[in-house]
Amino acid sequence: MTNPADNPLYVYLHIPKSGGTTLLWSIGQQYDRTNDRYLKHYHWMNTQLYLYNNLPILERRTVEQQKQLKFITGHGTYNMVQYWLKVRKQPFLFTTFRDPIDRLLSSFNFRYGLSELSQDRQNFTLIDPPMDIHARFNTKYPDDYSTLYEWYLDASAEQNIQTKWMIKSFYTHYDNRFVPWEAVVKRQNPADSMPDVWPEWFENVQPDQDMFNNALDIVKNKIWWAGISDTLSADIPELCKYTGVDYVNVDNRHRSGIDFPRYWTRADVEAQPDFENLLKAEQWDIKLYNYVKHNCKRPF
Repeated sequence: MTNPADNPLYVYLHIPKSGGTTLLWSIGQQYDRTNDRYLKHYHWMNTQLYLYNNLPILERRTVEQQKQLKFITGHGTYNMVQYWLKVRKQPFLFTTFRDPIDRLLSSFNFRYGLSELSQDRQNFTLIDPPMDIHARFNTKYPDDYSTLYEWYLDASAEQNIQTKWMIKSFYTHYDNRFVPWEAVVKRQNPADSMPDVWPEWFENVQPDQDMFNNALDIVKNKIWWAGISDTLSADIPELCKYTGVDYVNVDNRHRSGIDFPRYWTRADVEAQPDFENLLKAEQWDIKLYNYVKHNCKRPF
């Protein structure tokens, strides 16, 4: 039997607004039929787009087709995705972190930009992850907020989301406790184990020291590569070379604040009177980002 270590599967745990869209376009468009490129990169989020492009979704692919798979990306990935396959592969989990204030501002501007372009104010609160229910009910919009911190208080799922993302990638939340995905997979058909992309607990459970310690342990001991968005332009070509896929030199596809209307800049946010409150509230993500920035080196 083939050794799964000879068949690596690079699984990207895609934290929102952390450079992931640039990465997934750079490793190869997932719907590209040229030289069967779509067989090397599967994006877990957009099943309907595979059908729209007349491409087989993952579970419909043959063993020979799945053998060619090198990357699985998307917000719905987790540490057990290898069980979605009919072939044995060794998962190598990786992710990218972003300066937490920049990430929050990017999300805010993304919501605003899409709402302006679509001329639909409801999009501001409904874009994933949805804002808190009272904000959705009242159709809150950027002009309802004087500062980014005020918006942050209405967006519980966004709070310290990078710390939460590490936890949700390895644990499910059940009966008010976190259960490792390994335990779930052992109890049921592994192919049926799929985490929620935006789990409900993101809104009502916020990180504390224990959760941070768990997330940090994941980064230290369970992630093959933890990168940062600051260095992706240099990291991605080397990742492609290491994994044997062609690098696609594309403009940043994550266009919030570039092609989209932008509401605030980083300088605007830093000048707001409650900026220190925002820094304090995001302490767990800031600690995690700083650890990765100063301690994690790419393994290729």
